[in-house]
Amino acid sequence: MTDIERILQAIKAQRWYFFANNPKILMDRDTSLLWANLNYFPYLKNNNQGAYSNSNDYSEVKTLISNINSENWGGFSDWKIPTPFELWKMIEDKSFPSHRDYTYVISWNHWCVYYNDIFASKNIEKNGATADISNDSVYVIPCSRFYVPNDYENNISPSNNYYTETEKLQFTLNVFVENNLIPLFNDEAITQLYRKIFIEKPTMIQQLEVVESKIADLQTSNVKLTANLDYQTILEKFDTATIDKSAIRYYEAVLSVVDELLATLPENDTSKAVADKKRKLSFVKDQAESFFQRLDEINTGYNSIRELAKLESEPRTSFAFLVESLTRIINEKT
Repeated sequence: MTDIERILQAIKAQRWYFFANNPKILMDRDTSLLWANLNYFPYLKNNNQGAYSNSNDYSEVKTLISNINSENWGGFSDWKIPTPFELWKMIEDKSFPSHRDYTYVISWNHWCVYYNDIFASKNIEKNGATADISNDSVYVIPCSRFYVPNDYENNISPSNNYYTETEKLQFTLNVFVENNLIPLFNDEAITQLYRKIFIEKPTMIQQLEVVESKIADLQTSNVKLTANLDYQTILEKFDTATIDKSAIRYYEAVLSVVDELLATLPENDTSKAVADKKRKLSFVKDQAESFFQRLDEINTGYNSIRELAKLESEPRTSFAFLVESLTRIINEKT
């Protein structure tokens, strides 16, 4: 039997699941419904002082549900009051972990349900989902539903014959894995096996991928540092004659070349040699950016034509010579 088969067999043997990394919730394998763990949930109001009132159409219960959804209680925001059928399915076989005193849940028997579009009280002492539904004060246990793989529901229910038993068990396993949960099996060895396969192994793989990525970056950095750039190859991308005639095109081209050369230097290399190359290129980039700042200022001034003439007449080296000089900086031995 494979490890996965062992886990699936353990799922088959267990209905209710608590989770090591989310103690506020538990899951019913038979319905895939999620329930609040009453050890954490305020099923009694006012610090466990009494039942929720039935006044104003159970307004206290409505406020409670609204609040827990707003605060994403237990990591979920779609909590609801169960229907009588959902509640009865939960407690009918008396296997629910909080079941007490024959038919009670934590010593209480009147629990809130949503029936015929209204909130009501279901007395769980009375057999049957809809038996003894009244307007009494209630205690509250909400339910929700996990993210369900493949977007279909109830396919793990024993009453659903469309899927095979193995598919139903695999579905439950997928629910655990895809919701990043660590189920607590009745067999501690299976719990540890689940952790090893679905928690520890993916974490190790992720860490390995990070290390491999860093190694690849270092290898790329070494290539960038050792490869000599040919300034002629860079110049082929530009019309140097036109650039030399226009101050604006000249400095636009300068910015483009500097950015291209900076990109050849490794980002994470903090060595003095690489830092010095970045500094020299940045000086050139600062001069080009300063040109455009001055150009913008002149264009908003009164004597723009005269000032533009001064700006245009400022001496600048040929574009080809500048590119050759910048490429030499990159190719300097480190």
